[in-house]
Amino acid sequence: MTILYGVLITASGCLLLWLGVKTLRTARASKKWPVAAGVVVFSGTEAKSSLGDGPATYAKVRYEYEVEGRKYSSERISIGQYGTGGGGHAKAEAAKYPVGAIVKVFYDPADPSQAVLEPGGALFLAIFLLFFGVIMLPLGLLMLLAGIAKFL
Repeated sequence: MTILYGVLITASGCLLLWLGVKTLRTARASKKWPVAAGVVVFSGTEAKSSLGDGPATYAKVRYEYEVEGRKYSSERISIGQYGTGGGGHAKAEAAKYPVGAIVKVFYDPADPSQAVLEPGGALFLAIFLLFFGVIMLPLGLLMLLAGIAKFL
């Protein structure tokens, strides 16, 4: 059983490290993405359940933009956007983007459907993922080695 737990924790650690690095790379790359003009079509907040801690409130801003004659729509404000329990942060975020506002949309040139209103960011999320990945990877490897040692 120790081997199974070791494999699962090691795999989880690897996944968290990969997601952390991917988040950092995407956040950094978004600072250099091309910009298109967009218009906000919805602005408000939304409560979503999060891991049994009760609902977290997120800013929900829908905007439309056009790249090379093709229309796109997105709700992503930033890479690693997070919700808050009280909703104050979410309301302030949404208030920055009133309906009808013309906004700068930073889009991924390789996939224009991926866009943000605020490039960069995501440092908190990336550190969180990397921190737990760094803890879980060696812990899982130790459990795996302990399980294998039982058979030797």
